[in-house]
Amino acid sequence: MRRLGILLLVAACATGCRFHTTVYAPGATGRVLDAATYQPVIGARITRPAIKGSNYSLSGTHRPPEGLPSRMVRSNKRGDFDLPPADKTQFGLMFSPNPYNLAGSFYVSAEGYATNELSGIGSARISWRAELGTILLQRPSIEYEYGRPPKLSVIERSTFDRIVEEYVTRQKKWSVGDYSSALIDAQAGILVFQVTHKDDITSSATPGGGKSMQLHISTATKKVVRELGYQ
Repeated sequence: MRRLGILLLVAACATGCRFHTTVYAPGATGRVLDAATYQPVIGARITRPAIKGSNYSLSGTHRPPEGLPSRMVRSNKRGDFDLPPADKTQFGLMFSPNPYNLAGSFYVSAEGYATNELSGIGSARISWRAELGTILLQRPSIEYEYGRPPKLSVIERSTFDRIVEEYVTRQKKWSVGDYSSALIDAQAGILVFQVTHKDDITSSATPGGGKSMQLHISTATKKVVRELGYQ
């Protein structure tokens, strides 16, 4: 009986079995440029977020019960990227057809830039890839009021704090416990940090004098462009 079942399966496959590729989520193509300079952003991250599993989605395509993991690619030296679709090729007798098109969401990010959230539609005609076109990434703007420290997001502040730490460690050979830093001003694309050494606080010297200094950091290049000592 078992042998007969195997023979029937082989006969069925001989007459109708085929390879079929089921597409679960679209990929994406495009180019990432700096919004200010229109130069390619090399190494930008293009991510398709993870998708929950289901037996049958509203778009009419099956998805694995375990869902789909996130997938990320990076842009090349021209800013171009090609994120492949999520699919699976199987050999069998009967398959559910792919839908006419599939919608997907994508995140485009790079260090020092605000993240773009985009959506697009892929179909068989365009190799199941959403054509996102040219994506312009902008550096986050820094808001500040005259006479007050500028307002930075948590990510922005951590970025500039790291620049201060790397500079002080490299140029002054100070450890993190030797000083404190505070953002005190912004001047035409320059952030001003006051770096106070602990010796200037505990000694009889005027606070802010001695070893302490100001660091001026460019918001465009993320580099220290000037160091001023206190007299």
